[in-house]
Order: sequence, then structure tokens, then C-alpha cells
Amino acid sequence: MQCAQKDRLQVIDLLRRCLYSTKQERTRVTALLNLSLSAPQKTILALLARHLVLSLADLVFHLQPESDDTRAIQHQVELVRDLELVRPYSWKENVPAHVSWTERARFEMTDLGLRFLAMRHGVTPAHYLRPLPKEGESPAAGKKLDRRKISPLDPSYRWVQRGLHEFKWQLSHTNDLYRSIRYIVAAGRRTGRYEIVFWKSAREAMRRCFDPIEQKNVYAKPDAELLYSVPGSPVIRHLLIEYDRGTTFTREYQKKFPAYAAYQRVSHRTLPRTLVITPSKRSAERIRQNIVRAGAQDVPITMMLEQEIVQHGLLSVLVVNAPKPPQFLP
Repeated sequence: MQCAQKDRLQVIDLLRRCLYSTKQERTRVTALLNLSLSAPQKTILALLARHLVLSLADLVFHLQPESDDTRAIQHQVELVRDLELVRPYSWKENVPAHVSWTERARFEMTDLGLRFLAMRHGVTPAHYLRPLPKEGESPAAGKKLDRRKISPLDPSYRWVQRGLHEFKWQLSHTNDLYRSIRYIVAAGRRTGRYEIVFWKSAREAMRRCFDPIEQKNVYAKPDAELLYSVPGSPVIRHLLIEYDRGTTFTREYQKKFPAYAAYQRVSHRTLPRTLVITPSKRSAERIRQNIVRAGAQDVPITMMLEQEIVQHGLLSVLVVNAPKPPQFLP
């Protein structure tokens, strides 16, 4: 047992030295690690890199749709955890009563795991990572960091996954969003009326264009985006996803949905339909009122209750979201 532990620590030390070293060394150790990891293990890493702080329930659902037995996936996670490519994250604060233990048990990527994926995908480590102040420095020092002058291979900084802090801060919202995605995918599998072919993260779903009049970028930032197909059609359809309990302050609606409308106006393109998922009729009405107040009626939006998503998935969206030629706005 002690010998196995020593070997494991030596492997981790090798990974850490090589993934911070020259491109030749990074390429060599990435190739070796790529050969040693199983397909499920590499899929786990890819999912956690794209969708931050996934739960055990999420991993089981997306990797093992035929069964809800957690043991096989837990074993695969433990193997990549032993190499310090991922680490557990325990959700302990402000956990709603309805959240199951498989949703509390969460995982996040380490900087080693993300550096491995960066080499595997041919991108710089800065694509996945951002620096924090060095050990001993105050958190306030992070605001003064000029990241353009910091090498992503500098081991004197602490490196964390981009967007991780924001996800942890709103973990209840993230859990509700991820659970809704599971409901949508499950309904497609159950009914055969549609198939989710790709799930984009908030970072991947974001749209940006430049407003030449205001001289600034305009962003549309949904929570997620789903690409799906329906039987008998080769067309891939797009659907933006927003999950909202209706508790968002009015001033936040006054930023988000006008930004959607501004993107359409500046880019001269209609956004894909946005599906807003909310838990109650009361919250749905509150959201509708705020969208009207924000002047975003031109944004294509469908509102659905979470219970409707559980029962029917996207079935009610299929008709209104039938593919149309791209719309160019005046």
C-alpha cells in the first residue's frame, strides 16, 4: 500500500513538473496521460471543463443513461481524483432541502487537469485558467493583477478555473439549471420526439458584437444553449436556456433582457428562441412583467414551468421553434 502511494505521488510530481515545463515536455506527458486514461475518464474531464462543478447525479446521467447506479462512475472519478486531475467539492452552505446527496457531491477540475486538457485541445492554459494572488498576498491584490503580463506557466501563482467563483456563489441556481437540463434530455430520450446533440455552457453560449455608435461591446449571456434535432430533419436547432426562480431583482432584468434586444438591434440578427424555465406561475408572471418593463418584447422568448419540463421536456417548444430562414432586422 505504501509503495502504491509513493508511486502515485511520484506520478503527480511528474505531471506537475512537466505541465509547467517546456512545450516538448508538456506534449510528452500529455501523450502518456492520454494513453493511460480510459474513455470514460477523459469524458469526465471534458464535461467538468465545460460545465463547472458538476454533481455526481449529472455525471451519472450524462455518462450512463441506461442506469442510475452511481458505483461505476464513482470508481472512474476516484481514479482521476487519485492523479489530482479533479477534486471533490462539497456543497454545504445554503443547500435547499430538496437537494439529494448525489447533487451535493460535486467535483471541480484542478489546474493539472485543465493544463492536460489545454495541451490535448491545442489551446493555451489561459483558456481554462486564471491566476490568483501568490501565497501570502491579500485577496485584494487579485484586482491589481495584470494578467496579460503573467505567464500561464508561472507556478508561483495559484491557478483556478475561469468562472469557478461565480458558479460557487450561485450554486443553488446552477443546480436548478443542471437539473432542468437533465429533465430536458431525459424527455427527449423517453419520447423520441427530439434529441439533444450538444449542451453549450454559459461561456460557449454567449454572443458578442460591437456597437459602433456606443463604441462598446454588446453581450447576450444566457445560462446555457442546447442544440437539438428532430426525427426526419437534418436541421440542427438552437435554443437558449435561462433558469429563473423569479427572485431576480428588477435592476438585473433591466440589464439582461435589454442586452438581448440590443444584441439583435446591433447585429441585425434575431437570437435563437430563449426558453425561460421557472418553478411557479407566480414567478413566471413576475418575469413577464419585468421583460415588458425592460422593453425586450422583440426577443423571442418561451416561458415554461419546471413541472412542464419534467413531464414534457421541449415538446411545447418544437412547434414555435421550427427552423426558419435567418431573420435580418432593419
